[in-house]
Amino acid sequence: MVRIPNLFRSKTGLRLLTGVALLACFCTPPWQRTNGFIDRNDLPLNITPLRGGVWLIQDFNYYPTNQVMYIDPDEGAVFVDATWTYKGARQILWKAAANTRGDFLAVVLTGFPLFRTGGLDPFATHRMAILMQRQTPRLMRENWDLMQDEMLRSFSSWRRFDPVPATVLFDRSVGLLEDRVHLYHFGPAFTPDSVIVHFPQERVIYAGSVLSDPPVFMDHAVLDGYDHVLDEIEKLDFDLIVSGHGEPLRDRTFVETVRERVRRLRTRG
Repeated sequence: MVRIPNLFRSKTGLRLLTGVALLACFCTPPWQRTNGFIDRNDLPLNITPLRGGVWLIQDFNYYPTNQVMYIDPDEGAVFVDATWTYKGARQILWKAAANTRGDFLAVVLTGFPLFRTGGLDPFATHRMAILMQRQTPRLMRENWDLMQDEMLRSFSSWRRFDPVPATVLFDRSVGLLEDRVHLYHFGPAFTPDSVIVHFPQERVIYAGSVLSDPPVFMDHAVLDGYDHVLDEIEKLDFDLIVSGHGEPLRDRTFVETVRERVRRLRTRG
């Protein structure tokens, strides 16, 4: 959480910061700060075209996360993950509406955590398909209250809300938009329900938090299953990875970076 320094601590009533420190604290936009959590839920998302139909979405609220969407100007949009809150989700939907004449086709989840599922309600309002891996609804139910309580303890701006149910469940693999968006569940990794999204025409991979560095929020990670999932990812045709957290764009070598990080975590355990 960003804390503004108290300027009125001295006996005379004023303790001045240096000019440099003052500029750093108040002039740097909050979404550019890198000192951890920010107790804000109204920061603008950065939504930019990436390659072909793939768009990059960067959410700077709470803990920064990255996700994607796929837009065809005529056929519509497929959204991948739902960001932290309904405010972020509304920004995504507005951007998509401005760039396609087609329908909002589906929102796909790469896992059950709140930074992937918290903004589902506006997507559900648009009556699009809500796709989840078969384990995701159960994992949401089992962990929802705990996830909400943790956010309420950490952030004064957080408001409790109910989970949104799936309308379509899948097990291992499903394709959308004539397979231009392909979903895979290779097994447990970051969470038991981890989903990998492949955009074969663009040669792009997005795997939610499975591919992130440094690894964060690993409480539900299945470290013993991670290598298998990374092996399967490497069999796909891609040259660009959208990381779930941190620096958003990586090349194929990032898979090995994640593999090494997981090995270290497994050794410590």
